[in-house]
Amino acid sequence: MRGHEHDWGDFSTESEVREKMGKVVSSTKNLVLATFRHTDVDRTRTLYEVARKYGRKPAISLRQAYVLNGLKEDKHLDLSFKDSEDFLIFKREKK
Repeated sequence: MRGHEHDWGDFSTESEVREKMGKVVSSTKNLVLATFRHTDVDRTRTLYEVARKYGRKPAISLRQAYVLNGLKEDKHLDLSFKDSEDFLIFKREKK
């Protein structure tokens, strides 16, 4: 299956990213790939919100899931998601 790839680093605000990501996700039924730092909680939140809005389930790396699991109880973070069950988790196969 061929997906759609876009460089999200060209935008200055999360609201710009959310808008552009929404346009990309809504324009295809194929896989959409987004790459960003596993510690970028704002971008992970944006990914989650856009995916849910368009009936998708976001997939994150095992490392991202580990980071989010450690942050889920932090009351200072406004996370739309509270559990790793809100995501699919992918793990690369070792060669």
